[in-house]
Amino acid sequence: MLNKYIMKLLIIDDDKSGLNSLCSALKPLDYDVNYLNDPLFAMKHFSDITYDVVITDLRMPLLNGLEVLKIVKRRSPRTKVIVYTGDVDVTLEDEAKKYNVDLFMRKPIKIGEMINFLKAYENGAAESK
Repeated sequence: MLNKYIMKLLIIDDDKSGLNSLCSALKPLDYDVNYLNDPLFAMKHFSDITYDVVITDLRMPLLNGLEVLKIVKRRSPRTKVIVYTGDVDVTLEDEAKKYNVDLFMRKPIKIGEMINFLKAYENGAAESK
């Protein structure tokens, strides 16, 4: 019997209610979900543990989502990064694309779209393991 590959997710958002909502939506899908509300600590944590996908809010104090994206892609180019924002500035998505964002989403998050992205990546990641 083959072992099922379990994807590791790291969710970063300084807004605890948004973080809890996202975690509640993703945990039942059998992912290994870790979540942190401090982006600086999250990046230290990312140095210690490898994740398949990092999901981050864009607007956070101390370290914003674009900075998180840059750090993650520099340290682990194969890690997928999803950035989401409630900001209406249309240039933000273009900026994120410069740093190879894998999925850019606007709030309110369409959780089905995120899950479809994760499942598509999960199928490809499992095949390469």
